[in-house]
Amino acid sequence: MKGKMIIIAPGEPRQEREYENATIPLEDLQKAVGGFIEIVPYFSMIGEGGSRTRCVVFCNEDGKRLQLPLNHVANDLWNRELLLATGSGLELDYLVGSIAIVWGDDEFMESM
Repeated sequence: MKGKMIIIAPGEPRQEREYENATIPLEDLQKAVGGFIEIVPYFSMIGEGGSRTRCVVFCNEDGKRLQLPLNHVANDLWNRELLLATGSGLELDYLVGSIAIVWGDDEFMESM
């Protein structure tokens, strides 16, 4: 079982972590987004062209209430995926704070 997590925080370089023979602990996800986690809807694939892969994306469920900064990079990625998934762009919602993008082999993804 192998997986990865990329953390995209506003105005900071991406961080990448690898997990081998283990699932990602809840505490790691919460630390990555700075609080309680929430799955980002319609953000279940990542990548370009033929190298797209299934993923799960998490954000801080209280991010807007806490007035976390807008995450431009995450919003661009989400909007692109939303457009591919639904045929329409992101118009009514936005991502703030850090996000965690998680993907891996089938066994790893099933553990999520």
